[in-house]
Amino acid sequence: MMEVRQPAPFAIQNPTPLDFTALQSALVCPLVFNERIDKFDGPNRHWRFHLTGMFFLRDGKIQEWTDYLIRD
Repeated sequence: MMEVRQPAPFAIQNPTPLDFTALQSALVCPLVFNERIDKFDGPNRHWRFHLTGMFFLRDGKIQEWTDYLIRD
């Protein structure tokens, strides 16, 4: 069963996604790595996040996903 966690109190409230750009991907079964740029539009500002995410696949479905912020 997948655990859904609550967002941090400082999380962007009601963001509008603008763009998700994949920079690199790698597969080491059953683990997938993605480096990407996520852009969001919020109520008085824009956000840009440089992230790397990794997820585990089982039977073609994501079982667990974790994102890590890359500080530029």
